[in-house]
Amino acid sequence: MYLISRYQSPPGQYDSLNLENKDTAVINKVRVYAATQPTEIYYLDSTWLQPDSTPLKMVLKNSRLNFMPKQYQSLALIITYSDSCFYDLEIDKQDPEQSYDFHFTLQPARDTLFIKGEVQTDEGIVQFSGPMMKMYKGFILTYNNRMPPQPDSLNEGSSSIAEAGANKTITVIEN
Repeated sequence: MYLISRYQSPPGQYDSLNLENKDTAVINKVRVYAATQPTEIYYLDSTWLQPDSTPLKMVLKNSRLNFMPKQYQSLALIITYSDSCFYDLEIDKQDPEQSYDFHFTLQPARDTLFIKGEVQTDEGIVQFSGPMMKMYKGFILTYNNRMPPQPDSLNEGSSSIAEAGANKTITVIEN
C-alpha cells in the first residue's frame, strides 16, 4: 500500500543562487555580492564597499550554485562579470523567514551582456532581465528611494531626483 502525502517540507534555512550558464569560462568570471538595506554602494578598484568602507559579502564565486542566509528584509544583489559590467537586483521581502531561489543566466548581446533570470518564492515566480552596466574604475551606486528626505527648506523651488522617478543614481568618481 502506498500513501501520498500532501505535507510540504518546511523551507530551508537559506536562499539559493543558481547560475545557469554551463560554460566554465563564464562561471569563473561571475561574482555575486550582497548588501543588506543599502543606501549607497561604492566601487573602487575592483572592490565593492559599503559607506563605512567594509567590503560587501561575496555570496557566489567560481561556482554555479551557492546559498546565503535568508533572514533579511531588504537586500541588493550585485552580479558582476569579469569586473567589466554589473547588474543590480533589489529584493524586498515581506517575511524574512521565506526562502527565495534565484536563477539567472548571462547572454552576450552586441557590445554588452544581458542578464535574464527569475526569483522563485512561495507566492510565485518573478522574472527579471536587462543589460548589464559598464563598470568604471570608481563609482557610487545611490538608492534614492532609501535616502532620508531633505528638509522642506531645501526642497522649495527645486525637484529632487527621487521625485523625478529615478530610484538609483550612478556617480562616476574615476573613469
